[in-house]
Amino acid sequence: MTDENKKDYAKIIIYHKLVKEMEDPVNAFNQGFHRFGNPEYLKIFTAAELDKLLARDSTIDFEDFKTSAHYEGYSKDLQEIVWFWEVAQEFDQENLSALWLFASGRG
Repeated sequence: MTDENKKDYAKIIIYHKLVKEMEDPVNAFNQGFHRFGNPEYLKIFTAAELDKLLARDSTIDFEDFKTSAHYEGYSKDLQEIVWFWEVAQEFDQENLSALWLFASGRG
């Protein structure tokens, strides 16, 4: 990458993330969901139980949310991730629910 093609590179990345990855909704959902939920933890739930946990329980346990987060290609100790959780820790239940819905692809 050179200074001359940085804008083109950024456009390609943005297009890929916003358009190409969304062409397959199931894949997009799985990728988004697994960024915040470790897939290994989900094996213990049936589809109905998982749906109940995601859609009907309005109380989000922050520590559980943070602990079960899955970082693909990143470390939980990365400064930006530490800052993210510091900010998210201040969220009320409504905002935590919105964050969970966004992260899981349900909202």
